[in-house]
Amino acid sequence: MKRTLQSLAEQLGARLVGDGSAIISRIASPQSATPDSIVFVEDAKHLDAALASPAAAVIAGEFAAKTQRKPLLLAAQPRLVFARAA
Repeated sequence: MKRTLQSLAEQLGARLVGDGSAIISRIASPQSATPDSIVFVEDAKHLDAALASPAAAVIAGEFAAKTQRKPLLLAAQPRLVFARAA
């Protein structure tokens, strides 16, 4: 998987917030993320860790919509979007 965040958002049916030009090569946990990764959080409790990770972007629910620190893929069912990205 090597694609732009914009094309990944379109493929997954997620709403992109932020710059969609980042190249995503892998999915990862916040703890193992690299600058070409996308990570997933299911709740606000783990959002700060995901945003602090080196990942290029975060898949999250609408609870993260006001976050501007990193590009986001927002979805009503972020776990499902993450599974489809894998």
